[in-house]
Amino acid sequence: GRPGEPGLDGFPGPRGEKGDRSERGEKGERGIPGRKGVKGQKGEPGPPGLDQPCPVDFPRYGGKQGAPGSQGLVRASGPCPMGPDGLPVPGCWHK
Repeated sequence: GRPGEPGLDGFPGPRGEKGDRSERGEKGERGIPGRKGVKGQKGEPGPPGLDQPCPVDFPRYGGKQGAPGSQGLVRASGPCPMGPDGLPVPGCWHK
């Protein structure tokens, strides 16, 4: 007679051994930068400032202090009014 039909597939066989490792490939192109991260925590407060103005005399150079200089020219018709200290009123130059 004639041959019969093929049977069902059997169970898979055991896994083979791992192959040799190849050389490392070339590095790819750099992608587009991602989104900006969240804002960090606030830092520690700095040291306290000076309670007194900085000293004007320099003890390194020694010697006597000279006579005060003459007062500069005061412009009567300036764009800003002068304060009691002879300087323009604060905020006037910003306008």
